[in-house]
Amino acid sequence: MNCFFCKTKKNVIKQSYFSTKCLVCNLEMSNLQNKFGADVKGIESLRIKNFKEIITKILKLKKKPSLLEIGSGDGKFIDLVRKKNVKINGIEPELKYLINKKYKKLIIEKEFPFKKKKGNWSNKFDFVIFNDTIEHFRYKELHQVLTQSRNFLKNKGFLVINMPTSDGWLYKISKILLKFGINSFYERLWQKNFSSPHQFYFNEKNLSGILKKYKFKIVYSYFLNVVDKQGLHKRISISHKNFVVNSILYILIYLSSPLINSYSKDINFLIFKKET
Repeated sequence: MNCFFCKTKKNVIKQSYFSTKCLVCNLEMSNLQNKFGADVKGIESLRIKNFKEIITKILKLKKKPSLLEIGSGDGKFIDLVRKKNVKINGIEPELKYLINKKYKKLIIEKEFPFKKKKGNWSNKFDFVIFNDTIEHFRYKELHQVLTQSRNFLKNKGFLVINMPTSDGWLYKISKILLKFGINSFYERLWQKNFSSPHQFYFNEKNLSGILKKYKFKIVYSYFLNVVDKQGLHKRISISHKNFVVNSILYILIYLSSPLINSYSKDINFLIFKKET
């Protein structure tokens, strides 16, 4: 597989049996089979906290914005935005997971990226938002995803992305463990064997470089919380089946969660501005 950013195979190396890495730009890619499905269990409270931070920042940039969320999942972000009386629509293929059925009317399309021309959404929105979804699109889809996202935006609109980053130290620890034959942590962070595993692991630098080609300029970068004590046990037990390992992990992560959230930098919150 060629590097999506560098457009070369020369410096792409095998990282695991399902993933590769470009040595030039550090973009990481996988060949995991992608499907649609519900969110990973045990992260609900964490996502709500992070969503609230994202919404607060959006409303500082524009008081009455129009939003489009790509991959709305259960609709929790839509729910939080609507409570602020802010206009929002979503694109989501699996409407059965919506926490409130009335949000179905806010879903403007099921398919993305569009294979054929759909409704006239060009220059419609102030913000297009990817909440932990940009990394799930397949290699062959990503160009369309970014092109169509740009078309959705008004002039000087914003692209908002929160995503796991390859610069995070939890991810780096998982790669060290991988070298010693301990695969489970690395596979968990790629969401291998989950309904929708990651196709990419970006970082701020290579994603900014990619988006520059689509005429986006980075204007904001921040790191969101990685761990929330509520739901932590469920999250660990889903990922690892050994009771002893689960118990040790739970105690260690629970006690060190403030430190992890302060320094791990594993979830990057980025805002890019559309340039003309």
